[in-house]
Amino acid sequence: MKKNGLRVTLSLFLLTVFLPFNLWAQCEISVDEKSGLFTIRSQSLDLVSTSFAFWGKKWKWAGTKTNIKINGSNNYNLETKVPLLDLAMKAEITAKAENQMSWQYELNSTTHKNGVIGGGITFKINDKSFDHTADVKLLANKKGWVLNNHTECGPIKVQFDKPVKHIYFERGNRHEIRAWFYTNNIKPETNYIRMTVTLPAHGKIAPTLSEKLGQGPDKNWHKDIIHWAYSPVDLSFLNKPEIPAGKHGFMKTKGENLIFEDGTKAKFWGINITAYTLFKTSPSEIKRHARRLSKLGFNLVRIHHHDSKWVSPNIFGNKAKDTLTLDRNSLKILDLWIKTLKEEGIYIWLDLQVGRAFTEHDDIQNFAEIAKGKPSTPAWGFNYINPDIQQRMMEFNEAYLNHINAYTSLAYKDDPAIISVLLTNENDLTHHFGNALLPNNNVPNSNKVYMAKSAMFALEHNLPVNKTWRSWEHGPSKIFLNNLEHQFNQKMIRHLRDLELKIPIATTNSWGAMPLSGLPALTDGNIIDTHSYGRPDIFKSNPRYKNTFLDWIGAAQVNGKPLASTEWNISPFPAFDRYAAPLFMAGTARLQGWDALMQYGYSQAPLNSAGNPSNWHAFNDPASLALMPAAALIYRQGHVAEAQKTYALSLSKKDFFYNHLSPQNSATIRTLLEQSKLVINLPKTKELKWLNPDKLSRGTINVTDHDRDFIPKGQNFVQSDTGELTRNWNEGIYTIDTEKSQIVTGWIGGKEIKLQNIDVAMENKNAAVAVQSLDGKSISNSKEILISLAAQSVTSKGKLPFLSEPMKGVLKISAQQGLSLYGLNSYGKESKIETFYQSGQYLIKLAEVNDAYWMVLK
Repeated sequence: MKKNGLRVTLSLFLLTVFLPFNLWAQCEISVDEKSGLFTIRSQSLDLVSTSFAFWGKKWKWAGTKTNIKINGSNNYNLETKVPLLDLAMKAEITAKAENQMSWQYELNSTTHKNGVIGGGITFKINDKSFDHTADVKLLANKKGWVLNNHTECGPIKVQFDKPVKHIYFERGNRHEIRAWFYTNNIKPETNYIRMTVTLPAHGKIAPTLSEKLGQGPDKNWHKDIIHWAYSPVDLSFLNKPEIPAGKHGFMKTKGENLIFEDGTKAKFWGINITAYTLFKTSPSEIKRHARRLSKLGFNLVRIHHHDSKWVSPNIFGNKAKDTLTLDRNSLKILDLWIKTLKEEGIYIWLDLQVGRAFTEHDDIQNFAEIAKGKPSTPAWGFNYINPDIQQRMMEFNEAYLNHINAYTSLAYKDDPAIISVLLTNENDLTHHFGNALLPNNNVPNSNKVYMAKSAMFALEHNLPVNKTWRSWEHGPSKIFLNNLEHQFNQKMIRHLRDLELKIPIATTNSWGAMPLSGLPALTDGNIIDTHSYGRPDIFKSNPRYKNTFLDWIGAAQVNGKPLASTEWNISPFPAFDRYAAPLFMAGTARLQGWDALMQYGYSQAPLNSAGNPSNWHAFNDPASLALMPAAALIYRQGHVAEAQKTYALSLSKKDFFYNHLSPQNSATIRTLLEQSKLVINLPKTKELKWLNPDKLSRGTINVTDHDRDFIPKGQNFVQSDTGELTRNWNEGIYTIDTEKSQIVTGWIGGKEIKLQNIDVAMENKNAAVAVQSLDGKSISNSKEILISLAAQSVTSKGKLPFLSEPMKGVLKISAQQGLSLYGLNSYGKESKIETFYQSGQYLIKLAEVNDAYWMVLK
């Protein structure tokens, strides 16, 4: 272990490391601020989750609206309304003991509602929390339920002080309980009922997220601390050697690496530009934002949603009646994007089919059953068995890739600035759209083709015919679906190579909780592509039990193949800690050796104004962009080292295809990913003669157990085998500690955290502090050091401006004497800040310079 990694462990984790693990076993309840109900967690997993469920007549869904008021610690008032049923439910929530909470409900119905379904509370018990069958029982007299046998968090009792109208296991599923306050005919009346939730003796009540984060926005919070069209930091020097993009020749693959024709190895830190951004941004703003993207540290842009029906105009023009002709004006503006990005040293990833909605005028056999009465529809899944759809796709690919850019005079297929193409976006058979072809979907002609192909494959390979077509089940169907997807891939790839396309091809993506069994068909491409979206509070996830969004990307790292992630993000918006995701991604990606990463996304809206807040609009969001430059430095300059060890998850054919294996149920994936390099070694499969797994590299450690815990027993943190990356899930803190980048992020408030050259003591409850060399030297010897900060950025009712939390605390940096500190405003303009140099350290009192999220010592 490196000295710097050991120092982090001793300074930050000393207490947690040496305490017995069971003393830290978490069993906690917290109030859900959206519903006013509760969640019970154990080891970072949601063990019990709750929601309201109400229906009107004929099971028409009746949504709820909840307002919650926090009165003080463990004391809340809330009001929930069900407008469709004229119901209002008030509750006072209080703590009755350290392990017990009570909801005192006043239930008001104001009108007669006859023949409605009614509703109440749904309790869901997460069976993934158990290594045995959960023992759940209903209490007598309709008064609640009890969970007895959870190892870390049992017993749990939910008890009402009087009988509810009805309580039962939904469809006999003992992991879902419904307790009804109202059934059938509702009459005007007021009722009172108390719900008490009791945890085991060691359980505790956790604060809500708002309570953990502290006071919300006030007059001191910064308005729009980042300008939507300018960058406070200028990393364009990273792209300068690449101008114009493509100067190294066409992109190639060599083993698991991306390599230019001239032998230059490539890594790409990118972002998505999509939809209306593509076609409605003015030429002057295209130029300005291309320059801004370079300054922010990006060297790759994915052009996405160019063909989607919901975008107008799109590549087919403005509400075209068919999708057979590419629109001249739309192509010309894409030409300008490509030319302008290229001039900034930024490369391009092109998607071929994303959301194309085929029309009744596109001459597609069986279109009526595919569209189900609609004039146009995407054909996800059907492209694998319908020759007409395949032909339309090839015609598009030919027209698109042969189109000559009006500004560069190069066809897209002949432009080395374009590094890869994706055949079809989020459109696999193996996990998602094989189901579209099943008998119960009223697609008789398509199903007939599908069933015939299934039966033929089963008979040819001595598989059970009655099992092979059942796409929703693991087993023979997953082998068949991979083969059917492979046949389509080969046809498309041959066509593209016949067009003389030289660059790597990705087929579709590993996305949407796809298990490992979907990987084989993806290896038809030269590069494996992934999509993964995470959730807030990412650093609190205990890898023994719960995956992060990075685990899904790592689960697609097929041995011997380059890996891309054309979509990654944290949602839902506005995730309070979304600023931390780029650092987590960049550090892990560098450790793993991943090749091309593209955040989703820069924008879906025209870039002619500040626009609106959105999960898909990073361009105007301080939290999304604040640490992108810091992440770019980590990833593109190699501030984090690649792992010292490589592990290969090598499963038998039976385990691989006959079981639903993914990061959700694989401790091996979850516990290895942040420690050492992980690759998936595909099994030799006689039914798939085309599947030729690469040999493992020398020194690779083989693992055949998909559910092995690789974190030492009693340890509450995970650390890279280089000692540079550490995540303590108990504390919810992530650190990067290298010679050139030293970063702390997560729940760092009220703690003093020491790394090699920095000492951080923040008042902000959840925040990030990054200190990095800009001149390629160690921080100790650097003459130009970038300081990046971030904390919460929120909006009011989903509208601008963004309000960003001021940074408060003390930062000490050990560096060469003689440097001056400058703050960088949203335009990148410098202003000198007084600082003190004592005992070899710069002392920066952030509360005194809190109008700057970015500073530079130089």
